[in-house]
Amino acid sequence: MAGAFCLTAVFSAPASAQQVCENAYKYFDDHSHWKRGVDDVVEPKVIREKRRQLNACVAATSNDVNKGRALSILGHLSLAEDNFQEAIQLYRRTLSAANWTTDSEIRFRVHLIAAIWESKDYRGYIREASYMLSNFGSQLGYRRELLYSRRAQAHEKLGNKKAALSDFLQSGLLDDSPFVAGSISSRRSATQQALRIMREQSWRTSCSVLDAGDFNTGNELTKLDDCLSSTNLPSIDKARAYRLQSLLYDRDKKPDASYQSLLKLMRVPTDLPTFTDLDRGDLLFKSASSNSSMMHRFLFHIIRQGNFSDLSAHIQDVESSYRTFLEKALAKGSPLNSSYSFYQRETKTRDEEIVTRFLLPSVGWLIQNGDAGLDVARGLLDSRVYRVKDPSTKARLLMSRADIHVRKQDLGQADKDFAAVLPLAIEAGLRGLGRTSQRMRALIAANQARFGDAFDLMNQYFSGLSDTWPTQPTNDLVEAQTLRADFAARAGLGDEARKHIDVLKGIYERHGQPCEPCAQIEQNIAN
Repeated sequence: MAGAFCLTAVFSAPASAQQVCENAYKYFDDHSHWKRGVDDVVEPKVIREKRRQLNACVAATSNDVNKGRALSILGHLSLAEDNFQEAIQLYRRTLSAANWTTDSEIRFRVHLIAAIWESKDYRGYIREASYMLSNFGSQLGYRRELLYSRRAQAHEKLGNKKAALSDFLQSGLLDDSPFVAGSISSRRSATQQALRIMREQSWRTSCSVLDAGDFNTGNELTKLDDCLSSTNLPSIDKARAYRLQSLLYDRDKKPDASYQSLLKLMRVPTDLPTFTDLDRGDLLFKSASSNSSMMHRFLFHIIRQGNFSDLSAHIQDVESSYRTFLEKALAKGSPLNSSYSFYQRETKTRDEEIVTRFLLPSVGWLIQNGDAGLDVARGLLDSRVYRVKDPSTKARLLMSRADIHVRKQDLGQADKDFAAVLPLAIEAGLRGLGRTSQRMRALIAANQARFGDAFDLMNQYFSGLSDTWPTQPTNDLVEAQTLRADFAARAGLGDEARKHIDVLKGIYERHGQPCEPCAQIEQNIAN
């Protein structure tokens, strides 16, 4: 009995199948560096030992899930060694090893189709991708983008351009997971590939004018006409062509033709994903910060034609479209170029900044259209200035309205608006705008022979200037100093006038020039 007891103690019981599998899994649960593409390569003898353990698990277990997991890891090892066919077979065995849940089957099929892609079996990839897309659909989530995109590439490798275009377009349309890293760039890439195929099939040589940087050859409009006659020209290229055509007609002083091309641009329908609302918005609002976007030109043409009845509604529609475009661009994670960068700031005033983008240029064009234009411009400003809270925007609107009052010879109302600008400009940090309002009030006072008030206002104009005055004068400051000296003289303040004349003479002497206005101001003192 004692001997039997000792023999049992020496020879332990064989490990269970479950234990064999858990021992095989443990290394892969604890380490990730064995995976393909990682620099920290595992020694072949370690891989051989782990493969032996995994094969032992497959042989020993009757648990389908354990067997499937072991086969899957064996597939990973074969893939890591670029043994694609063996990896494919192991992944197929994995799928047939158990009655998997949908999520598990999708995960294993993703491994399988990746190995098929690596093996460059394009027909096999098309078959497997088609099965997955047909049987799992939206359950694939963000993986659908890659399946469509790679199936498109496979079709193109096999010469089927029509099927490739369809799949690239489908990949570009998907928006299953905007937060997955690279998903936006992958959709953009698919769209670019779709455009490439469409252009291969439709572009004429003349369409190269769309990508030209120099438009001084004189035959650009002829090329654009030929390009626009292309069959199945992508909508984004059609829109680019109309935009360029409108700009070139402007260059050639053909405003009516320019306007017609602009209207055609605005009517080009979006055909997602190759011409999106964001693409259209960028074409319409590019150069918005310099008041020369296509939508600025649209408003200009309406004003040029003298049709003011719906102008306010048009401006509000443009503002609304601009805001929607910017909001969509930010929501999509699209980078906004410098023309739109103000909208990326997290401030309460960015919506009100849009008011100055289109309303003020429209006012500027209106005031060139006589009294009718002035009245419409004032009506536009009246409807906005009291609703705006942002001091910067309000100050600009008031300056424009004051300018209209001056042109209408309503100097009393102009003075009130200019006076209201100063505190707003100071609050917004727009010192230059504040000084300009003071200068305009001084000119109004002088026009009304209130030279003492005019002199006081010009003194306020100079308050808060940097130490560079008067040693580094600018033209506007020299002009303002001349006005200050002249108003002092006309107000009978001879000593003040002489003091400011001396400053003027010093400036002119440093530049080696005679002070021509000084003599007239001195004459005013004498009188």
